[in-house]
Amino acid sequence: MVYHNMLQKYTPGGVIQCLKRIVKEIYEKLEKAKHMTVATSANDYVTARTLSTIFANGKLYFQTDIDFQTIKQIKQNSSIALCMSHIQVEGNAQILGPTLDQSELAKLYQRKHPSSFDSYSSLNKTSMVEVAIAKIITWEYIEGTPYQCWYDMQRKTYRQQQYLNSI
Repeated sequence: MVYHNMLQKYTPGGVIQCLKRIVKEIYEKLEKAKHMTVATSANDYVTARTLSTIFANGKLYFQTDIDFQTIKQIKQNSSIALCMSHIQVEGNAQILGPTLDQSELAKLYQRKHPSSFDSYSSLNKTSMVEVAIAKIITWEYIEGTPYQCWYDMQRKTYRQQQYLNSI
């Protein structure tokens, strides 16, 4: 992404437009992603696993078995984290219910993950989970210098910080 180093050149209204373009680029990457690592926790116990994901309407979705640790932990603690490559997402999970009951999401999931859909979506214990994105954290290189960038989707704020321990 090349917009970060240009932020200081913009007026406040211009910064907002620039940030919208940056977030759009991140959303496009999330939409293309087929799999993400999903971390959940409950009672000071954290677990992570790679799941097939879809992205729609500014939210992430995945399906899993209602008897798996993922669902058990979400029921106790809806805070969730997902990551892929240099993009980390924090959000709140909501268990939507059987995948096939979520008709539009099921269609999208079937198009993106046909074998997973065919194998698991019709099982009576498979549920779709929705993740409302609260924050996105990325690592970016701006003119060869590493930066960590934070996007607070709820407050609509952005900040970046140069990684000072860089070589």
